[in-house]
Amino acid sequence: MHTQRDRVVAASGVLTVRELVEDSGLGLTAATGGVGLGRVVKGVHFSDADDPVPYLTSESVLISTGRTWCDDPAMGLWILDRLASIDTAALIVALGHFVDEVPRDVVERAQQLKLPILTLPAGALTRSVLSYVYNVLASADLHRLRRTVAMQNDLLDLLIAEAGPDELLAKVANLIGMPMLLLDGVGAVITGSGVKDPRRIAREVWAAWSELTDPTALGIIEVGASRYFCREVVLYGKLEVLVVASAAQTSSTEFVDTALSFLQRLITLDLLKQRDEIVATRRLRRRLLRDLLDGGSAPEELTALVADHGVDLDRPWRLAICDFGGARHKGRRAVDLEDALVEAVDTYCGDRLIAFLSRPRATSLAVLLPDGYAPVGDGAARDLLLGIKTFAAGEPYRLEIAVGASGAHSGPGAGPKALQEAVDALAAAQRGIDARGIVLFEELSGRFRLLQGQSGGALADIARRSIAPLLEYDARRHTHLLETLRTLLDNHFAMQPTAEALFVHRNTLQKRMRRIETLLGVDLTDIDDLMELYLGLRALQLVGEAKVLEQEKGPGGPARRQSRPALSPEE
Repeated sequence: MHTQRDRVVAASGVLTVRELVEDSGLGLTAATGGVGLGRVVKGVHFSDADDPVPYLTSESVLISTGRTWCDDPAMGLWILDRLASIDTAALIVALGHFVDEVPRDVVERAQQLKLPILTLPAGALTRSVLSYVYNVLASADLHRLRRTVAMQNDLLDLLIAEAGPDELLAKVANLIGMPMLLLDGVGAVITGSGVKDPRRIAREVWAAWSELTDPTALGIIEVGASRYFCREVVLYGKLEVLVVASAAQTSSTEFVDTALSFLQRLITLDLLKQRDEIVATRRLRRRLLRDLLDGGSAPEELTALVADHGVDLDRPWRLAICDFGGARHKGRRAVDLEDALVEAVDTYCGDRLIAFLSRPRATSLAVLLPDGYAPVGDGAARDLLLGIKTFAAGEPYRLEIAVGASGAHSGPGAGPKALQEAVDALAAAQRGIDARGIVLFEELSGRFRLLQGQSGGALADIARRSIAPLLEYDARRHTHLLETLRTLLDNHFAMQPTAEALFVHRNTLQKRMRRIETLLGVDLTDIDDLMELYLGLRALQLVGEAKVLEQEKGPGGPARRQSRPALSPEE
């Protein structure tokens, strides 16, 4: 229970033993219970001397590892008597060095002397205690701030979900008495408190901060007659927020430094919480879109789950595939490109309140979007995709993407069909059919669109007449010609990317291409042959290999072209 003296001491702003235990965050525990917690602390000293008293002043805290009395408790009792004789504020014992706990008789003697014994847990740094006491005693303002920080840290887990950046900034700005700004990772204003003309200040500060070779060294920049204290909030190696305090010509103090550091910590925790929520939301979007495209989930259940995420499958929707592959982004890792595209789509759709689902797939991102989006007017589907493409091309993403979109569908059962349509449209976009790199499925030639409407038997016949010999040859000789043809088409007949994707040498790839031409009787440089092979592969995807091989073995199945019967084994 707090005594009247404790309340008076707390109100006066001086440091007490109770604050070291309850408010400092140092991890100290009172081995002697509530004895002497109201004592005032006016100094701190670390010593394991046989008699530390000559080095202490009255009302100081002594930090010891217990080296001199660990094997002789009587020595510990003698030291306690000596400490009590000069009105020592407290004895702090750093555990884990020579003692794992304070002997019971030492604790009892301290209680009799009303001399509090505090324990510092094993692994904790004694210099943290020294630093805390020195800093508190050095500045009354700093002490008040540290008490505020300690109190807010205790409440942080409960309050951080409700305290947005506006409130956090206003609190700290009020504490240090300075106008403040928060800037995002590209220098735009997030929020401000007491700043006149925040956009101009943001431009000036960001330009000066960006020129510093080591901006974290001092945390201070000067622009004209103004001085700014700055702190970076960095997550996973990326600058997310810059904290700026406008100080004019005010000198930097530890009070200001601690206030900014506290705000920096609050923002970091808030961003981490937001990041966790974003990651969870993205995982849900990926799972829902995966289930939709696989076509294996119960329709009613899937519709309800997707509706909970804001997407109405009963209204027209499209599936778009945004591809960032190829050689358009030299020097950037695929994982970074994927993260940038996911972030760009999230931001663009989120800012416009567009419900969507998304799922990465290899070097692309599949996105389910509403077919109609009122604010963009006529041509909503194309305009919406163009908006995403343009937004992704800007800062900070700098992505060049090709986009293929399915036709308009409704209901949960159209996922597999929409995926194939989007893949076909993307292939056309990658071939440069549209100058802006966006192709809708209905803009493709009739052969592509009619393929989707064929029966299973008709699709199997298309695949059998075009590429079934590769299926049979691969099954008999354990080769990979069908995979080679598919990879060639996916890479637009670029030799090196295809060889790398197949993990083979270019010479091996060329031998496989000659064998494919011989087996199928085609010319891989002829556009008509390539188109028929492409349609055959798409038909095979729609109907499945088993059905094609089954019909290939049945009666009355004329081969598309006569192949040569004897071939050497593939290398």
